[in-house]
Amino acid sequence: MKKSILLLIGISCVFALSQCNTIELSNGGNHDDGTLIDPIDPATPVDYSLIAFIASGGEEGGLYTMNFLGNDKRKIIDTVGYGKPVRSHCGKQLIFATSKFDTFVGEDNSVNFINPQQGLYFVNTDGTGLTTIERKNEFGYFANADWSPDDTQIVYVKSDYYNGVDLILYNVSTQTNKVLTNKSQISSPKFSPDGKQIVYTATADVGSSIYKIDVNGKNDQIFIKNAGIPVWSPQGDKIAYVSHENVKPEIFIMNADGSKQTRLATAEFRDEHPEITLEGKYIIFTSRRSDMMDNGICIMTLEGKNQKVLSKTGIFPVACR
Repeated sequence: MKKSILLLIGISCVFALSQCNTIELSNGGNHDDGTLIDPIDPATPVDYSLIAFIASGGEEGGLYTMNFLGNDKRKIIDTVGYGKPVRSHCGKQLIFATSKFDTFVGEDNSVNFINPQQGLYFVNTDGTGLTTIERKNEFGYFANADWSPDDTQIVYVKSDYYNGVDLILYNVSTQTNKVLTNKSQISSPKFSPDGKQIVYTATADVGSSIYKIDVNGKNDQIFIKNAGIPVWSPQGDKIAYVSHENVKPEIFIMNADGSKQTRLATAEFRDEHPEITLEGKYIIFTSRRSDMMDNGICIMTLEGKNQKVLSKTGIFPVACR
Protein backbone atom coordinates (compact mmCIF):
# COMPACT_ATOMS: atom_id res chain seq x y z
CA MET A 1 0.00 0.00 0.00
CA LYS A 2 1.35 3.38 -1.00
CA LYS A 3 0.60 6.65 0.66
CA SER A 4 2.06 10.10 0.56
CA ILE A 5 3.25 11.72 3.76
CA LEU A 6 4.98 14.95 4.66
CA LEU A 7 8.15 15.11 6.69
CA LEU A 8 7.69 18.14 8.93
CA ILE A 9 10.53 19.12 11.20
CA GLY A 10 10.86 22.09 13.52
CA ILE A 11 7.44 22.05 15.19
CA SER A 12 6.33 25.52 16.23
CA CYS A 13 9.65 27.18 15.43
CA VAL A 14 8.71 30.82 15.91
CA PHE A 15 10.33 34.13 15.10
CA ALA A 16 9.37 37.75 14.86
CA LEU A 17 9.25 39.86 11.71
CA SER A 18 9.30 43.69 12.40
CA GLN A 19 7.81 46.60 14.36
CA CYS A 20 5.25 46.83 17.10
CA ASN A 21 4.30 46.05 20.71
CA THR A 22 6.98 46.50 23.36
CA ILE A 23 8.21 43.99 25.94
CA GLU A 24 10.33 45.50 28.70
CA LEU A 25 13.11 43.60 30.40
CA SER A 26 13.54 43.14 34.13
CA ASN A 27 14.40 46.01 36.44
CA GLY A 28 15.62 43.62 39.11
CA GLY A 29 14.23 40.99 41.44
CA ASN A 30 15.29 37.41 42.03
CA HIS A 31 16.05 34.36 39.90
CA ASP A 32 13.91 31.29 40.42
CA ASP A 33 16.71 29.88 42.59
CA GLY A 34 16.56 32.97 44.84
CA THR A 35 19.73 34.69 43.57
CA LEU A 36 19.54 38.40 42.81
CA ILE A 37 18.82 39.63 39.30
CA ASP A 38 20.74 42.82 38.57
CA PRO A 39 18.60 45.46 36.86
CA ILE A 40 19.04 45.92 33.11
CA ASP A 41 19.17 49.68 32.66
CA PRO A 42 17.82 51.05 30.50
CA ALA A 43 15.27 48.37 29.65
CA THR A 44 15.58 47.57 25.96
CA PRO A 45 12.36 47.31 23.95
CA VAL A 46 11.90 44.28 21.72
CA ASP A 47 9.52 45.00 18.86
CA TYR A 48 7.14 42.55 17.23
CA SER A 49 4.32 42.81 14.74
CA LEU A 50 4.19 39.63 12.67
CA ILE A 51 5.25 36.17 13.78
CA ALA A 52 6.00 33.42 11.28
CA PHE A 53 6.18 29.81 12.39
CA ILE A 54 5.96 26.20 11.27
CA ALA A 55 3.20 23.90 12.47
CA SER A 56 2.88 20.19 11.82
CA GLY A 57 0.09 17.68 11.98
CA GLY A 58 -2.03 16.46 9.09
CA GLU A 59 -4.00 19.12 7.24
CA GLU A 60 -2.96 21.76 9.77
CA GLY A 61 0.73 21.53 8.87
CA GLY A 62 2.34 24.41 7.03
CA LEU A 63 3.99 27.81 7.18
CA TYR A 64 1.85 30.31 9.08
CA THR A 65 1.83 33.95 10.07
CA MET A 66 -0.10 35.65 12.87
CA ASN A 67 0.05 38.86 14.88
CA PHE A 68 1.67 39.14 18.28
CA LEU A 69 -1.66 38.66 20.05
CA GLY A 70 -2.10 35.29 18.37
CA ASN A 71 -4.87 36.60 16.09
CA ASP A 72 -5.20 36.66 12.29
CA LYS A 73 -3.53 33.26 11.96
CA ARG A 74 -3.02 32.47 8.29
CA LYS A 75 -1.47 29.54 6.45
CA ILE A 76 0.62 30.86 3.57
CA ILE A 77 2.29 27.58 2.50
CA ASP A 78 0.98 24.02 2.93
CA THR A 79 4.11 21.88 2.89
CA VAL A 80 7.16 22.73 4.97
CA GLY A 81 9.89 21.04 6.94
CA TYR A 82 13.48 21.20 8.19
CA GLY A 83 13.55 23.84 10.85
CA LYS A 84 12.47 27.42 11.23
CA PRO A 85 11.74 29.82 8.36
CA VAL A 86 14.37 32.51 7.77
CA ARG A 87 13.32 36.14 7.43
CA SER A 88 14.98 38.60 5.05
CA HIS A 89 16.45 41.78 6.51
CA CYS A 90 13.72 43.88 4.96
CA GLY A 91 11.22 41.70 6.85
CA LYS A 92 9.08 40.97 3.81
CA GLN A 93 10.30 37.54 2.66
CA LEU A 94 10.78 34.09 4.18
CA ILE A 95 13.00 31.17 3.19
CA PHE A 96 11.58 27.72 3.90
CA ALA A 97 12.38 24.11 3.01
CA THR A 98 10.09 21.26 1.99
CA SER A 99 10.46 17.51 2.13
CA LYS A 100 7.99 15.01 0.75
CA PHE A 101 8.21 11.32 -0.06
CA ASP A 102 6.07 8.21 -0.43
CA THR A 103 6.13 5.19 1.83
CA PHE A 104 5.75 1.58 0.76
CA VAL A 105 4.84 -1.08 3.34
CA GLY A 106 6.21 -4.50 2.45
CA GLU A 107 4.69 -7.89 3.16
CA ASP A 108 6.88 -8.15 6.26
CA ASN A 109 5.46 -4.78 7.44
CA SER A 110 8.76 -3.04 6.78
CA VAL A 111 8.45 0.60 5.74
CA ASN A 112 10.38 1.79 2.71
CA PHE A 113 10.76 5.43 1.67
CA ILE A 114 10.60 6.19 -2.04
CA ASN A 115 10.14 9.10 -4.46
CA PRO A 116 11.78 11.82 -2.35
CA GLN A 117 11.08 15.45 -3.30
CA GLN A 118 13.19 18.13 -1.58
CA GLY A 119 12.91 21.87 -2.11
CA LEU A 120 14.13 25.25 -0.91
CA TYR A 121 12.07 28.39 -1.61
CA PHE A 122 11.43 31.96 -0.59
CA VAL A 123 8.05 33.69 -0.46
CA ASN A 124 6.59 37.05 0.56
CA THR A 125 5.05 37.10 4.03
CA ASP A 126 1.61 37.54 2.47
CA GLY A 127 2.06 34.26 0.55
CA THR A 128 2.78 35.82 -2.85
CA GLY A 129 5.96 35.68 -4.94
CA LEU A 130 6.83 32.04 -4.35
CA THR A 131 10.32 31.47 -5.85
CA THR A 132 12.25 28.20 -6.16
CA ILE A 133 15.86 28.38 -4.99
CA GLU A 134 16.60 24.69 -5.66
CA ARG A 135 14.79 21.35 -5.89
CA LYS A 136 15.92 17.75 -6.14
CA ASN A 137 14.34 14.31 -6.27
CA GLU A 138 16.88 12.62 -4.03
CA PHE A 139 17.16 11.85 -0.34
CA GLY A 140 18.92 14.53 1.62
CA TYR A 141 17.89 17.99 2.73
CA PHE A 142 18.15 21.74 2.34
CA ALA A 143 18.71 23.67 5.57
CA ASN A 144 20.28 26.52 7.54
CA ALA A 145 19.78 29.36 5.08
CA ASP A 146 20.80 32.99 5.73
CA TRP A 147 20.23 36.24 3.83
CA SER A 148 23.07 38.60 2.96
CA PRO A 149 22.78 42.02 4.65
CA ASP A 150 21.37 43.60 1.47
CA ASP A 151 19.06 40.61 0.74
CA THR A 152 20.67 40.08 -2.69
CA GLN A 153 22.24 36.71 -1.81
CA ILE A 154 21.32 33.63 0.18
CA VAL A 155 23.70 31.08 1.67
CA TYR A 156 22.34 27.61 2.45
CA VAL A 157 23.26 24.01 3.13
CA LYS A 158 22.51 21.11 0.76
CA SER A 159 23.01 17.41 1.57
CA ASP A 160 22.40 14.42 -0.68
CA TYR A 161 23.72 11.70 1.71
CA TYR A 162 26.22 10.53 -0.92
CA ASN A 163 28.58 13.38 -1.77
CA GLY A 164 28.80 15.11 1.57
CA VAL A 165 27.29 18.53 2.27
CA ASP A 166 27.62 21.64 0.12
CA LEU A 167 27.66 25.24 1.30
CA ILE A 168 25.97 27.14 -1.54
CA LEU A 169 25.69 30.83 -2.41
CA TYR A 170 22.52 31.85 -4.31
CA ASN A 171 22.10 35.12 -6.23
CA VAL A 172 18.52 36.36 -5.85
CA SER A 173 18.44 38.56 -8.99
CA THR A 174 20.06 36.06 -11.41
CA GLN A 175 18.59 32.98 -9.66
CA THR A 176 21.94 31.17 -9.96
CA ASN A 177 23.95 29.34 -7.31
CA LYS A 178 27.56 28.46 -6.63
CA VAL A 179 29.11 25.81 -4.36
CA LEU A 180 31.50 27.52 -1.94
CA THR A 181 32.78 24.41 -0.16
CA ASN A 182 31.97 20.74 0.53
CA LYS A 183 32.48 18.82 3.77
CA SER A 184 31.04 15.79 5.56
CA GLN A 185 28.74 17.99 7.67
CA ILE A 186 27.94 21.71 7.41
CA SER A 187 25.44 23.81 9.35
CA SER A 188 24.65 27.29 10.69
CA PRO A 189 26.13 29.57 8.00
CA LYS A 190 25.93 33.30 8.78
CA PHE A 191 26.90 36.32 6.68
CA SER A 192 29.09 38.96 8.27
CA PRO A 193 27.34 42.35 8.57
CA ASP A 194 29.46 43.72 5.70
CA GLY A 195 28.51 40.73 3.50
CA LYS A 196 32.12 39.82 2.74
CA GLN A 197 32.52 36.66 4.85
CA ILE A 198 30.51 33.70 6.09
CA VAL A 199 31.05 31.76 9.31
CA TYR A 200 29.66 28.23 9.60
CA THR A 201 29.91 24.99 11.55
CA ALA A 202 31.42 21.87 9.98
CA THR A 203 32.55 18.42 11.06
CA ALA A 204 35.90 17.35 9.68
CA ASP A 205 38.92 15.41 10.98
CA VAL A 206 39.14 17.73 13.97
CA GLY A 207 35.48 17.29 14.95
CA SER A 208 32.87 20.02 15.07
CA SER A 209 34.49 23.41 14.48
CA ILE A 210 33.68 26.92 13.31
CA TYR A 211 35.01 27.88 9.89
CA LYS A 212 35.26 31.20 8.11
CA ILE A 213 35.14 31.64 4.32
CA ASP A 214 35.05 34.60 1.92
CA VAL A 215 31.85 34.96 -0.14
CA ASN A 216 33.88 34.17 -3.28
CA GLY A 217 34.74 30.75 -1.81
CA LYS A 218 38.36 31.61 -0.94
CA ASN A 219 40.18 31.47 2.40
CA ASP A 220 38.11 28.58 3.78
CA GLN A 221 39.71 27.79 7.14
CA ILE A 222 39.07 26.60 10.68
CA PHE A 223 38.39 29.50 13.01
CA ILE A 224 37.50 27.90 16.38
CA LYS A 225 37.79 24.18 17.23
CA ASN A 226 35.22 22.20 19.25
CA ALA A 227 32.56 24.84 18.71
CA GLY A 228 29.54 25.69 16.58
CA ILE A 229 26.46 27.87 15.92
CA PRO A 230 28.37 31.15 15.36
CA VAL A 231 26.49 34.47 15.11
CA TRP A 232 27.83 37.94 14.34
CA SER A 233 27.04 41.05 16.29
CA PRO A 234 25.19 43.65 14.16
CA GLN A 235 28.32 45.82 14.24
CA GLY A 236 30.50 42.95 12.99
CA ASP A 237 33.04 43.29 15.82
CA LYS A 238 31.94 40.26 17.89
CA ILE A 239 30.96 36.63 17.29
CA ALA A 240 28.97 34.63 19.84
CA TYR A 241 29.13 30.85 19.61
CA VAL A 242 28.60 27.58 21.46
CA SER A 243 31.62 25.74 22.84
CA HIS A 244 31.63 21.94 23.10
CA GLU A 245 34.80 21.69 25.19
CA ASN A 246 32.80 20.54 28.25
CA VAL A 247 30.00 17.99 28.62
CA LYS A 248 27.27 20.62 28.38
CA PRO A 249 27.30 23.29 25.65
CA GLU A 250 28.35 26.77 26.82
CA ILE A 251 27.97 30.17 25.17
CA PHE A 252 31.17 32.11 24.47
CA ILE A 253 31.86 35.44 22.81
CA MET A 254 35.00 36.63 21.04
CA ASN A 255 36.28 39.43 18.87
CA ALA A 256 35.67 38.96 15.14
CA ASP A 257 39.37 38.12 14.64
CA GLY A 258 39.11 35.23 17.15
CA SER A 259 40.79 36.98 20.07
CA LYS A 260 39.48 37.34 23.65
CA GLN A 261 37.37 34.17 23.75
CA THR A 262 35.23 34.57 26.86
CA ARG A 263 32.79 32.14 28.49
CA LEU A 264 29.56 33.90 29.42
CA ALA A 265 27.96 31.31 31.72
CA THR A 266 28.90 28.30 33.79
CA ALA A 267 28.44 24.72 32.58
CA GLU A 268 25.58 24.24 35.05
CA PHE A 269 22.97 24.84 32.34
CA ARG A 270 22.67 23.74 28.74
CA ASP A 271 22.96 27.04 26.83
CA GLU A 272 22.66 27.06 23.04
CA HIS A 273 21.48 29.01 19.95
CA PRO A 274 22.75 32.47 20.89
CA GLU A 275 21.81 35.60 18.99
CA ILE A 276 23.07 39.11 19.64
CA THR A 277 20.28 41.68 19.74
CA LEU A 278 20.12 44.39 17.13
CA GLU A 279 21.57 47.19 19.25
CA GLY A 280 24.48 44.89 20.13
CA LYS A 281 24.05 44.96 23.93
CA TYR A 282 22.40 41.64 24.80
CA ILE A 283 22.40 37.97 23.85
CA ILE A 284 19.16 36.00 23.69
CA PHE A 285 19.57 32.24 23.78
CA THR A 286 18.00 28.84 24.39
CA SER A 287 18.65 27.31 27.82
CA ARG A 288 17.54 24.43 30.02
CA ARG A 289 17.41 25.90 33.53
CA SER A 290 16.86 23.88 36.69
CA ASP A 291 13.15 24.70 36.99
CA MET A 292 12.35 24.12 33.31
CA MET A 293 10.63 21.01 32.01
CA ASP A 294 11.96 21.81 28.54
CA ASN A 295 14.00 24.45 26.74
CA GLY A 296 13.27 28.11 27.38
CA ILE A 297 14.40 31.55 26.18
CA CYS A 298 16.86 33.60 28.24
CA ILE A 299 18.72 36.90 27.93
CA MET A 300 22.03 38.27 29.24
CA THR A 301 24.46 41.08 28.50
CA LEU A 302 27.46 40.57 26.21
CA GLU A 303 29.51 40.20 29.41
CA GLY A 304 27.29 37.35 30.64
CA LYS A 305 25.65 39.46 33.35
CA ASN A 306 21.98 40.04 34.27
CA GLN A 307 20.88 36.60 33.08
CA LYS A 308 17.11 36.36 33.04
CA VAL A 309 14.53 33.82 31.89
CA LEU A 310 12.13 35.43 29.41
CA SER A 311 10.09 32.30 28.70
CA LYS A 312 10.16 28.82 30.23
CA THR A 313 9.29 27.32 26.84
CA GLY A 314 10.72 28.00 23.40
CA ILE A 315 13.70 27.47 21.13
CA PHE A 316 15.61 29.31 18.38
CA PRO A 317 15.14 32.93 19.53
CA VAL A 318 15.50 35.51 16.75
CA ALA A 319 15.92 39.25 17.34
CA CYS A 320 13.36 41.23 15.37
CA ARG A 321 13.80 44.43 13.43
